[in-house]
Amino acid sequence: MSCLPECAKKCKEQFVACPNTDCRMWIDYEEENNCCLVSIEEKGKDGSDKGLTLHECAERLDINYLKVRQIEINALRKLSNKKETQDLLEDLKDEF
Repeated sequence: MSCLPECAKKCKEQFVACPNTDCRMWIDYEEENNCCLVSIEEKGKDGSDKGLTLHECAERLDINYLKVRQIEINALRKLSNKKETQDLLEDLKDEF
């Protein structure tokens, strides 16, 4: 079962990179159809549910590993704030 949106499924089936640069899931990584969801799905094919490593994220986003680590630390700090976490969960519920 795939959690990919229709646009990502079409690009993957046709072996083309996603042209929609306005999509919030778009990344400049043609090996995985310019879609971060495709990257995550491809990573999980080996049965691993660990997700992407920080180095893999940095490669796909074309930024330094240390910047990804900094983003991770800031995200974890924000998630530790209970109010922000509840707001984030509400936003995610609205999207799905």
